[in-house]
Amino acid sequence: PTVVGSQVPSVVGSQVPTVDITSMPSSSPLPLKPITITEITDPATNGGSPDDTPRFVEMYVPDSSIHGDAIMDDLKLVIFPGSSTEPDWSTAFDLKGKIVDLDGFITLCNEAVGSVYPAACSYLAPQGSPSPVNIDGCYNIAIVEGDADEYTIVDMYGIPGSVCTNTISDFSDGRAVRLDNATFPDFPWDPYNWEVIKDEDLEGIDVPGGWNPDVTPCDPSDIIITELAYPNGLVASRYVELYLPQCAGQRIKPGVKLVRWPVGSGQLSSSHVALQDVIVPKDGFIVICQSSAAAATFSDSDLCDVIGGNSTPLGKDAILVIDGQIVNNISNMNVIDSYGVPGSSGVLPSDFTNGRAVRYRPAIPMNSGALWDEDQWIVYPSNDGKNVVGPEGMDPRVWVNPIIITEITDPDVVGVSPANVPRFVEIYIPYDELKMKPVEDNLKLVIFRGSSTEPDWSTAFDLKGKTSNSEGFITLCNTAGGQLYGDSCNYIGLSNTAVNIDGCYNVGIIQGDIDRYSIIDMYGIMGSSCVGTVSDFSNGRAVRLDNTTYPESAWDQYNWEIIKGEDIDDIQEPGDWNPDITPCDPRNIIITELSDPMSKGLSRYVELYLSQCAGQRIKPGVKIVRWPEGSDGPSTSYISLQDIVVPKDGFVLICRSLQVLQTFDIDSCEIFSGDSTPSGKEAVAVVIGDNIQSMPTSDFIDSYGSPGSSSGTKRLSSDFTDGRAVRLKPMIPNNSGQLWKPEQWVVYPGSDGKNSVGPEGMDPRVWINPVIMTEITDPASDSMSAGTVPRFVEIYFTDNHVRGKIVKDNLKLVVFPGAASEPDWSTAFDLKGKFIAADGFITVCNSAGLSYYGQLCDFASSSGNPNPADNDGCYNVGIIQGDETGYNIVDLFGVIGLNCRGTDSDFSDGRAVRLTNATYPESTWEKYHWRIIKGAVPDMADPHQWVDDILPSFCNLIITELASPIDNDNARYIELYSDNCAGRTIGDDFKVIQYDNGDGIPEPVHIDLEGMLIGDDGFLVLCSTDEANKVYAGKCDVIVGKNTPADNDGDESVAIVLEFPSGELGIVDIYGHPDRDGTSTDQDFTDGRAVRDTSATEASDVWNPDDWFIVPGRRNNTAEVDDMDPREWENPPLKIFITELADPSDSAAERFIEIHTPNYHGKVIEDDLMLIRFEGDSDVPVGDYVCLKGMQFNSDGFMVFCREDSGWPAEKCQHRLQMDSVANVQGTDDVAIVRGSCVDSSDYESIVDIFGVPGVGVEGPYAEQVFTRGRAVRRKDVDEAPKAVFDADDWLILPGTNGNFVDSEGCDPSEWNDVVMPDPLPLPDPQPDPPSSKGKGSKSSSSKGKGDTKSPKSSSSKGKGDTKSPKSSSSK
Repeated sequence: PTVVGSQVPSVVGSQVPTVDITSMPSSSPLPLKPITITEITDPATNGGSPDDTPRFVEMYVPDSSIHGDAIMDDLKLVIFPGSSTEPDWSTAFDLKGKIVDLDGFITLCNEAVGSVYPAACSYLAPQGSPSPVNIDGCYNIAIVEGDADEYTIVDMYGIPGSVCTNTISDFSDGRAVRLDNATFPDFPWDPYNWEVIKDEDLEGIDVPGGWNPDVTPCDPSDIIITELAYPNGLVASRYVELYLPQCAGQRIKPGVKLVRWPVGSGQLSSSHVALQDVIVPKDGFIVICQSSAAAATFSDSDLCDVIGGNSTPLGKDAILVIDGQIVNNISNMNVIDSYGVPGSSGVLPSDFTNGRAVRYRPAIPMNSGALWDEDQWIVYPSNDGKNVVGPEGMDPRVWVNPIIITEITDPDVVGVSPANVPRFVEIYIPYDELKMKPVEDNLKLVIFRGSSTEPDWSTAFDLKGKTSNSEGFITLCNTAGGQLYGDSCNYIGLSNTAVNIDGCYNVGIIQGDIDRYSIIDMYGIMGSSCVGTVSDFSNGRAVRLDNTTYPESAWDQYNWEIIKGEDIDDIQEPGDWNPDITPCDPRNIIITELSDPMSKGLSRYVELYLSQCAGQRIKPGVKIVRWPEGSDGPSTSYISLQDIVVPKDGFVLICRSLQVLQTFDIDSCEIFSGDSTPSGKEAVAVVIGDNIQSMPTSDFIDSYGSPGSSSGTKRLSSDFTDGRAVRLKPMIPNNSGQLWKPEQWVVYPGSDGKNSVGPEGMDPRVWINPVIMTEITDPASDSMSAGTVPRFVEIYFTDNHVRGKIVKDNLKLVVFPGAASEPDWSTAFDLKGKFIAADGFITVCNSAGLSYYGQLCDFASSSGNPNPADNDGCYNVGIIQGDETGYNIVDLFGVIGLNCRGTDSDFSDGRAVRLTNATYPESTWEKYHWRIIKGAVPDMADPHQWVDDILPSFCNLIITELASPIDNDNARYIELYSDNCAGRTIGDDFKVIQYDNGDGIPEPVHIDLEGMLIGDDGFLVLCSTDEANKVYAGKCDVIVGKNTPADNDGDESVAIVLEFPSGELGIVDIYGHPDRDGTSTDQDFTDGRAVRDTSATEASDVWNPDDWFIVPGRRNNTAEVDDMDPREWENPPLKIFITELADPSDSAAERFIEIHTPNYHGKVIEDDLMLIRFEGDSDVPVGDYVCLKGMQFNSDGFMVFCREDSGWPAEKCQHRLQMDSVANVQGTDDVAIVRGSCVDSSDYESIVDIFGVPGVGVEGPYAEQVFTRGRAVRRKDVDEAPKAVFDADDWLILPGTNGNFVDSEGCDPSEWNDVVMPDPLPLPDPQPDPPSSKGKGSKSSSSKGKGDTKSPKSSSSKGKGDTKSPKSSSSK
């Protein structure tokens, strides 16, 4: 037919039916019917002419009553070209009078389409005409009603004012298809209602006139579960709500399904809900209903996207959304999101039976929460006291931000009309991200009057668009409240709102409107008048307890406090949530941890747990008392717990000082208790009552330690000094442990050799089940490549209460690679949610380990999910609690910050196995609790086993220390060490013997070692008396008595021997020479100690003095009780000092400096030390110096520096230096040994030992230090050496005031002998004039005042007694 209208071209085509418009009724046009554009095409032609490209625009009228009839409305199809916001009317195609086919379509084609689909095109546009179907490429197009003078857009594709090229609406070389669930006209354009398909040629385009969108499947990798509902008593109305806005309008890809894991089951259910090809609605939600009953229950016929039937989860089921194949090993499934813990049974925190589980918004994890995190959910009713929920408290297809009512007031005001009583309702948003932002959800505050079950909509206060303050509060006040509270009121309510009602009422926050709503949060009981009930707050107020921060659609009276009879002065200003909480009676309070971090005494704390009182105040009379060590009565100072509000987590943390917050990076302590905080040796009790001095144990709520106990000669088993005491979880006694039970505690370091603990091993406000690593493998296998070697890490839960259950603590297995001090989080293996086998093990394997060990591997790595077992060779590995934002170490293998290669922890090509007596977690690795087995092959490893057969039958034993302190002959001991029998009983016939007379015959008294228990640290300390055990704080293992090998006075040889069946003794390890008297020899440690070099770890039947450090009892080089360190094995610090300076009278060439060590004979200096010299009165050393680091003492402990032209033999002078070097010491010089980095002689840190006083000259009181033409020798009978401050009384100066010169024959380099001072020469009479102070080396006689000399540098003192401020100790 001919279309009238100059702007519209004629449309030709015999296939188009003729319509006689004049035959239509003209009295009144038909009303406007919905009409939509459903498809637009511009297929790819691969180089063809644009004019020959078949194109069409397909439109659809959903009203079937006019299918086959003509359109009577004034409608046109028009283009909005380029970036124009107005139509190009020359392109308009007039729809008025056009015939709708019997299927509801009108299709406008160009001529090229007409030749392809002649019967499918309703109308043709001539080639070259300005019709939409003749435009090459994409465009914005609309159906409008009206004309150029006035028009309305009915339906739109694209965005007017925006060029479509390369945007989301660009359908060039393809097509745009409307999704078949979007049957309504759209303006503005909604891209989620369309699919744009690029690079489609004619064969990929369906025949026009049929609406078949080919929706590209969406990959819902970020899908999340937002709600699970089981309405109270309505099992058929269960539903699961999923949210995936990124897939709105698209079909879900194949393979995605919802699966459930029935409660207590070891495997998934065989039935599941397939989500494949489900089109995600525009709102981004998918609701899976148990049946169509859900739609009726919630009055929404379009509610359900999928009917899940009996595959819909029950309240106790665990739920997983997965992509791919269903298998019963979770680690081998691609889990997108989950709820609950598969396989769990008993009382479950995830149980939403007769309620709902709602995910916090906006708490959406980055990885979509593939492992369930219960902290992201509110579960009703579950097992924490929240109420059951009916349909009125559920909101399918809605996900609101959490919001709650916190306070409602109706103060008791006498003599004031109800209208003038100041009232408010306080509302709170608990998430920081939403504070000071407008409310986005469709929320209202409404009243439920009297016994009504429906809101009074006239009272509704619209919360949408309202902004909370910086604290998260929205406060609605009446006019009187606004006048009283001023800016604390955010909004003033009109006369019909809640705040203008006199007396009590039921009030709720609802989502929706009168047509459909759900209750978000509720105060009071719907259907019940509040007057005279538990919710009646008239003449007072109702305050929510501040531990209930979750919305409640059914009111819980136990989460509120009603305060009657309060007037205006009693009510705090709105915007401050301070409930007056009813005191809680903490009868089940327990002590969970006591902490005394090593070297951080100010960071001590006590941790209590009382979850039943969370959010409530502790009642009066509850306090913590302590008993000092050895005292039968408690200290008069105690810690009152009265009125402390217990936080939501149930923990009360009592801290010694603010230092705790900094040390552990935590936000708060409930109490700062100062010096009343228990120390490691004290007994502690939580009590109720006031008379603490005569309190019966029946008033004890809980206790730790035994009051009145004293360590005596043994460390108390409860002593947590430099460590912590941790209660085993879940060992909670029924009577709250009124009397201490040691078996419920792990104490560090305790009395059994466990290590001290620093802050990194402590976890305030956390209480975890004990877990340890028991085996780590990297087996030797020459025939396997690194990637195919089977490896695993074996983890063990020591408490049988948790076996066969899921790990609930936030634990991870992490590697500290190389020398890193932080974990490699990319390989972290999350233990939370993992199933613990019935034998207590979780074995984490690499993929090769899974192939090799099969079912003995509980979890294995994959290409996309590496774990610690993937590491080749050795590594440091730990179980930690926490994550990247903050963690503490629970158990550790290896030394953090130290590469394990070649160290004690190197298990490469082998395995590391924990000794079975070391069953407690250790945050600092203890090498003596592990055995490294090099060369172990895969078959030697034993996942899911922990046995002792790796231990040798023969213990390695060596002597590591002998002690004979000068101040206590009763404190002598001998220390033995075993690297392979820690914690074991010696089963072989070992003995310790001694040789005393140099005749090679053992003394008759010996020590039998067989049957003795070696400590967990590998040491066996044999002490001579009980007094020794006392002075060493219980570190002795056995008291063997006086006159035994342990009672060595320093000159006797000692050996460990093994007695053979023949009676013959074989020497295993020895100190000294049996066939000589040790007195005054290199083995003599009289009044001192002998310590084995830590590098000499192998036993030797021949003594080598180079393997030992000797502190002999001669001169000042003694050792006292405080210098001893039983149960420790460390090389002693270097002792070094100057013993002689020589300026011989016969030759300057024979000058030298002699230094000596009493304890490093024959050893190399490893400290940063320099030998420097000062000339004249200068306090700046000469530029030439000697860097002592790396130099070696001779076997007698001497090191001598002389000039290169010296005649001293090599055995006397070990180091020859240049003519003007330090060795060219003159009698007026000062010489020092200093600490420094050997960069500059003047850039030193501190003085170790010194002769002279630099910078003061040698006149007057300092003249006696001059040894020109003589020597200065340190006295052998001095009390102390080295000395950082010069003391002239420690030295013999020749010639000094005696006038007797000393030539080179009178000097003794590399020896230290007693010197007899000669008689002074007679002075001439009369005495000659004193010589003038001239010449090199002479010192000025001028007297410098204080401040005239160079100010010495300030630095920390690195060595004992080191200083940088040299001054004479006496005025001579």
